[in-house]
Amino acid sequence: MALTAAAKRARALLLAGASLSAVGVIVAATASQAVGGPVAVAGWALLAYAVHAFGRLGTAPSP
Repeated sequence: MALTAAAKRARALLLAGASLSAVGVIVAATASQAVGGPVAVAGWALLAYAVHAFGRLGTAPSP
């Protein structure tokens, strides 16, 4: 099954949003809440956009 460019972009955004969220939470828990908090929130916002973009792709066509 070949992925479209939009699907590849949506998956990359999901990975980036999840990674940024995790890094933000880890930084906020271990080092600095002033740095980690905004990073985590930015990750959540990116993740919300990515889920929206992924959902807008629709269902896969039937074989």
